Amino acid sequence: MLLELTIEQFTQQVAGSYGSIRNTMVHMLSAEWDWLERCGGAARGPALNARDYPTATSLFERWGQVETAVRDFLSTLRASVVSGLDKVIESIVLARLRQWWVDLVARA
Repeated sequence: MLLELTIEQFTQQVAGSYGSIRNTMVHMLSAEWDWLERCGGAARGPALNARDYPTATSLFERWGQVETAVRDFLSTLRASVVSGLDKVIESIVLARLRQWWVDLVARA
């Protein structure tokens, strides 16, 4: 769906913490890469800059690189560790969704 957005829609200023769909997605990718680095995976370096991703395609190309790095990192972990990650990831995702919903309702 994001790939169907025009550049104008992708970068258009919208209400919210990060100002545009692009800025929000770049923030999410930067945070995901930061977590990977904190866990011992590939180093991200400085936080990603939204201006470096003028289109959804450019962002998805980087996202693919990060996904590969995550998969590579996870492949180095023992099976017993990975199986426990499912529950941790599920609880993090649910907590983020709850907060997103609370924020959305508060803005309405």
